[in-house]
Amino acid sequence: MSEKLDVVVEAQMQWGMSLSDDQKAALRADRTKLKEDGEHKAAIVAAYTQLMTESDADANGRLDLQEFGVFLRKVSEAEAARGLPARSWTDDSVATTYAYFNEADETDGVTPEQFWTQFRAMTAKITAILQAAQ
Repeated sequence: MSEKLDVVVEAQMQWGMSLSDDQKAALRADRTKLKEDGEHKAAIVAAYTQLMTESDADANGRLDLQEFGVFLRKVSEAEAARGLPARSWTDDSVATTYAYFNEADETDGVTPEQFWTQFRAMTAKITAILQAAQ
């Protein structure tokens, strides 16, 4: 696994640990629903893919660093609108996260396919860490 993945996973886990018990419970409930309800999962994937399209200012199919920051902030707004805790994104946290998602291929910019591939790898690592800690 990449060093960039380790950094992003650590940041995500630290953010998760900073949440209140109620926020953690809401997040767990949503993650369970995503695993168990295919329609819900498809709707969330479609919504986030649409947010990527909306964030792609030059419409080239790839999010550059600035566009990726817009996307992450839109995702946080969408999460908050669904009653979930929303992560705040600084320029540094956007840059670190972008570096991980952008490393999927040699072309600069993050495509929706790259995003979902890297996202699955990130969540798999977080799940493995949490399971090992139990």
